[in-house]
Amino acid sequence: MDYSDYILIAGCCVLFSWPLVILIWRITCHFKKTCTWKKCPYRHHDHMSLDMFWMEIGCDKFPPTPDEIEEEEKKFDQLEDLIRELDRENKEKQNKK
Repeated sequence: MDYSDYILIAGCCVLFSWPLVILIWRITCHFKKTCTWKKCPYRHHDHMSLDMFWMEIGCDKFPPTPDEIEEEEKKFDQLEDLIRELDRENKEKQNKK
């Protein structure tokens, strides 16, 4: 067997084992009483629940802290400011033409 065959076998093992790892991890998260992992993607709603046929939106066991909520609101405010600025620039370009 060539080295490329070993690489292909390793890639296939990772590809087929990844959904199993995600499934086991999600099941263990479901039965835990509390969640202490602040960077948990399920806590931050950055998960693929629809891809894995889960209808829930996220994990409620560890609610976001007030600092995290404030940080998220700041990001939304920055996004709104950026949209207004781009809209203004677009209108200026349209007026110049």
